[in-house]
Amino acid sequence: MGFEEVLSEVGKFGRFQKLVVFLLGTSMLLRSAHVYFQLFAAVEPPHYCQVWRDEDCSGMNITTAECESLKKELSIPSTAANDNKTVEYEQCAQYNVTGISLDTAVDLYDEADNSLEVIPCTDGWIFSENSLYPSSIIADFSLVCGSAYVMEVAQSVFFAGSLIGSPLCGLFSDMFGRRKTFLVCFLFTIVFGVALSFSSSVLMYMLLRFSLSGFIRGIGLVACVIGTEIVAPSKRLFVSNCLYIWWGFGYMLLALLAKFISRWRLLQAVITIPYIPIFIFAWFIVPESPRWLLAKRRAGEAEQVLHKIARSNRRIVSDDVIAGACKLDEQTTQTETQQDKINKQAEYLAGSKTSCVQSMVYYIISFTTTSLGVDPYLSFVLTGLVEIPAFLACAMFGESLGRRWANFIAMMLGGLCCCAIAFIPLGIWRLVASMTGKFCISMSLSILYTWMAELTPTPLRSSGMGFFGVSSRLGGVLTPIVLILKDVWEPLPILLIGSLSVLASIFCLCVPETKGQPLPSTIRDTEQLYICRTIIGDEDDVKVSKKEQEDKQTGYTSLDLQEKEEEI
Repeated sequence: MGFEEVLSEVGKFGRFQKLVVFLLGTSMLLRSAHVYFQLFAAVEPPHYCQVWRDEDCSGMNITTAECESLKKELSIPSTAANDNKTVEYEQCAQYNVTGISLDTAVDLYDEADNSLEVIPCTDGWIFSENSLYPSSIIADFSLVCGSAYVMEVAQSVFFAGSLIGSPLCGLFSDMFGRRKTFLVCFLFTIVFGVALSFSSSVLMYMLLRFSLSGFIRGIGLVACVIGTEIVAPSKRLFVSNCLYIWWGFGYMLLALLAKFISRWRLLQAVITIPYIPIFIFAWFIVPESPRWLLAKRRAGEAEQVLHKIARSNRRIVSDDVIAGACKLDEQTTQTETQQDKINKQAEYLAGSKTSCVQSMVYYIISFTTTSLGVDPYLSFVLTGLVEIPAFLACAMFGESLGRRWANFIAMMLGGLCCCAIAFIPLGIWRLVASMTGKFCISMSLSILYTWMAELTPTPLRSSGMGFFGVSSRLGGVLTPIVLILKDVWEPLPILLIGSLSVLASIFCLCVPETKGQPLPSTIRDTEQLYICRTIIGDEDDVKVSKKEQEDKQTGYTSLDLQEKEEEI
């Protein structure tokens, strides 16, 4: 009996696996809150240049608020709004009142109105409190006017942390174990997350966000690997989607928290502190992956994990069956060479090309949901809510159509929706198109992550997912840069990534199908999947692949059996 069969015997998705997946899911819940934290914490509030900082209106018999209003009227250029009923003041310019006191400006108001030179702000800004976003990183660090680009850089720096953390965490997971890497990432996420709420400068903020991002990425990457390695093949896609449903709930939780927690420092602490009890429970419950233990020739420890799973699931499996399966799987992993590992890296490129585009589509839709012409909190909640049916649809269509065709259709429809958004005016219909695009691209991403994990052999699974994550995070890094194109033409970013999504959907047809295939333990197992390389897929090839997988589990090839029969 092979390892896949034994894993089914101890419980395809029993009580133990459900508990582990629940804990892994709670870790995913807060990951999305950290990724989109800046969307609510870095909103630009109304502002204008600060002038006559040290002067007051004590001799004018007016209130402090009226004094500030007078300073603003005397020192800030203004124009009539479109309705001709209100006045719009410049946010980054002021009259040059150097050497002119407030009292003198009041006396010369009529004469000075059109004669003073207009210059950039020289003494900082006064920020008006925004009813939706009372506290902002931008106001705390004065990141407006000439420094307005810094927040876009900060978001790219955050994704750059994921770009580096993804391959490193994947490598450490393959070298030192899934469980150890998972817990270390948890610990450092708590440390950097809490420290972030005490940032005293924008440089400190960016450095901490960079570090936090790498470890948050590690949590998500290893959680997905553990989840797929402790369940039977028929439950892999389901488990993967369960984890991503928690990601969608994290969306909605962030909007709810941001609605009632107006101070960004407190909000950052609130989305970090719950990691502490999750870390404690994970320490005692989350096991090491038995597949990884076998890949490292630690069959004894793998047997202990399988016995623990069987006991928790109240399944009776003999010691000999478990020991035999572990011994056989351990022997198959010994035939792998370093050259095999190097040769197969190139096969990952097709999936990585699509993941880069998918990430850009995903994040651009997500980061623009608060500017669709409806309530920003409501639109963000809807953005998270739409992910839940998307992941359920992924589980259904990924099994019925297969990974390849389900991903192709979802990417194609998502790209077409994005292209449509570019030509729909602000309002409810743009929101509908945006949510439809988000639905499709979320479904596509979920399929792709499971698909790539199913293509990668056990000794390289975390490293392979890390490599795949580099491409995905690169899309995240490019997102703020692409969004700058809206200054050229507002719909340009969404139109660009929609077109790229349509083109990139073709690449996924070059990746082999994994539906119904055993999770590969070695590079040679992975090579069998690449028999099904054509777009339509060859049924005979699939049968050959399955037959060779069966031969692997029994230890004999069809030729060996034929020779034995002839001897008899």
